[in-house]
Amino acid sequence: MLEVVIALLLLGIIGAVIARPFINLIEARHTVSDAAARQVDIDYALTRMSKEIRLSDDSDQVVCNDNTLAIGSQSYELDGESLDLNGDRLIGNVEEFTCSRVGPSNLRLYELTIDDARLRAFKRDPQ
Repeated sequence: MLEVVIALLLLGIIGAVIARPFINLIEARHTVSDAAARQVDIDYALTRMSKEIRLSDDSDQVVCNDNTLAIGSQSYELDGESLDLNGDRLIGNVEEFTCSRVGPSNLRLYELTIDDARLRAFKRDPQ
């Protein structure tokens, strides 16, 4: 009986030592998966804003400043920790959203930033 108890005790200790790396691996996988999903969301939002700038009518006014981008009837705004599109949540956990106009005057060139991701979008002004 004593041998069985000692064997079970040793098995438990070995199991605990072996299980910790597996737990760390699973936690790392979840962290990487969450980061990848967040990056996909950010890329989607930046691509959507860029596309709307490129495809906007020449009559559409573009309002671009910190925390806001408005193109015609579409309005992107940082509200707390989420980036909203016309009041509906587009992506969450956003710390920074900026939009600034850059470049020469004959281009409507905008730099869009969500946290560390940046994208430039442009549309040539009508001549």
